[in-house]
Amino acid sequence: MIRSFHIILLLFFVNVPLFSRDIDLDAVYLEKKSPLYREITSVKEKLYTRISSLYIDSNVIFAQWCSGDDIVYIKEFSQLNIVYKYKRNSRERAEIARFSGNVTYADLNRTGNIIYAKILSLNDSGGAKSESVIININTKEITKKSSRYLFIDYTMHPSDDSVIIESKGGIHKTSLTGFESKLIIPGNKYNDIATGNDPVLAYISHDGKKTAIITGSGGVYKTKILTDQGNQTLNGVSSCSNLRWIDNNRFVYMSGGTGNYSVKVYDVTTKKSKALISGTLNPDINYSDKPGIITALENQIIVVMTRDLKSIIETGLEGEESYFSPDGRRFTSIYLGKLYVTGLNTIEKYRLDIRRSAEELIKLYGKAANTKSIWHSDYSKEYINKKIKQYDKFLKMNP
Repeated sequence: MIRSFHIILLLFFVNVPLFSRDIDLDAVYLEKKSPLYREITSVKEKLYTRISSLYIDSNVIFAQWCSGDDIVYIKEFSQLNIVYKYKRNSRERAEIARFSGNVTYADLNRTGNIIYAKILSLNDSGGAKSESVIININTKEITKKSSRYLFIDYTMHPSDDSVIIESKGGIHKTSLTGFESKLIIPGNKYNDIATGNDPVLAYISHDGKKTAIITGSGGVYKTKILTDQGNQTLNGVSSCSNLRWIDNNRFVYMSGGTGNYSVKVYDVTTKKSKALISGTLNPDINYSDKPGIITALENQIIVVMTRDLKSIIETGLEGEESYFSPDGRRFTSIYLGKLYVTGLNTIEKYRLDIRRSAEELIKLYGKAANTKSIWHSDYSKEYINKKIKQYDKFLKMNP
């Protein structure tokens, strides 16, 4: 029963896209009050300081680069969210806006001046109420709109300040400034995969000529790709939120099942998929378009991949929400709610420190493997062994 609970919990975290929450898997599988848990998380946290990462703030649930060296982020308090803009050069921050509710998903438009977020709150009868919140970073204006679905039901347009949402008649493109709406994909183009109960998400390629349409729930999704040369079907997609076009013909996506997810790339021209990462607990796929860099997690370790897939770097750092600055030199990450900025060049510069941290974590997880009293479930041992193997693999890849 305990094992079932934690598997359901992990499914909830991964498949119900709480995009703006970093997942503390150590707390899911290990007793949070135990000395070993505190030692393990302390080693991971201190590594950021040891490699001279820039600490920005705590209780952060979302962060993205909004311009060259500026970062916009959401700091969460009890039923209150504050949006800040942080200037890395001067290390100053300015408050942009405040809004209530629990953020379940958030994104930044291509221009970097509007945050679009989904929030949950209680209605007058005590039930869950879903809304979309639009925050203009320049004017500090906040607009709220009611939403049909509790969680993610939209994507961002790749080339302008619009959001893509399904509504009556099909998929619409809606401006985030003037709020004009235009039907771009009629419903008859995807009705064969739509259930009527689940949201339909449309991911549009950079050139606007191809669209990956995903619908489903609970880790089971149907995917249809619309192209000028005909339509394609892709099986095995297990998340509606972890899909990113990396050029006009390829996108990365999440596949697999609980505790054994994969990060794959699909090529529309060859109609074939290739695994980039396999056997991971939580892929957390992100793509920074301007520098052309993919980030994902291999059992919580941040992995950096160039768009051509010729360079793959295992950073040795744990964290989520990793996005690269426009120049491709630095990336953000959130670990236990703390937002950091790390220079990519420092990963190589401090390789010895990162190796020492990995060696220390292998020893600590080894102790955890022999301390059954701190396990939260029957799956805890499998989780611990997975972490030991991951760090051992890292050390072999980075001698």
